[in-house]
Amino acid sequence: MFDPLDLPRVDEQLCTAVRSLNMPAIMHESHKLQTEFGPLAICPATITAIQEGNFEASEYLLERCPLDEYVVIAAAMTEDTRVVQLILDHGWSINRSLRGGVIPSILAYITPSEHEREHTAD
Repeated sequence: MFDPLDLPRVDEQLCTAVRSLNMPAIMHESHKLQTEFGPLAICPATITAIQEGNFEASEYLLERCPLDEYVVIAAAMTEDTRVVQLILDHGWSINRSLRGGVIPSILAYITPSEHEREHTAD
C-alpha cells in the first residue's frame, strides 16, 4: 500500500547539506528549492540549521526565507543570543506576539521564568 510519508521531503538534500556543514551544497540546494517551489520551501531547512547550531547556514537561509513563527520559535528555543539577534535583524519585532497572542513576545522563550530563576539559584 502506498504511504505518502515514505516519500522523501523536497528539502531533504538541503537539510542533509545543513547537517554536514556544507555551505556550497546549502547554497546550491536552497537555490534549487527556491526556483522550483518558492522561498517557503526552505523554511524547514532554516529551522534545521537553527536547531543544529549551524550559524553560517542559519544566516544564509534567513536571508532567503520569509520569517514565520516556526522559524522564530526555533531560534528562541536555542537560547543563543546570536541566533535571536539574527531573527530581530531580519525584521521580527521583539514585541510581536506568538501563537496567536498566547505568547507575548520572543522574550518569553529566552527569559527564564520566576520558577526557573528560583531553582537555578539553589
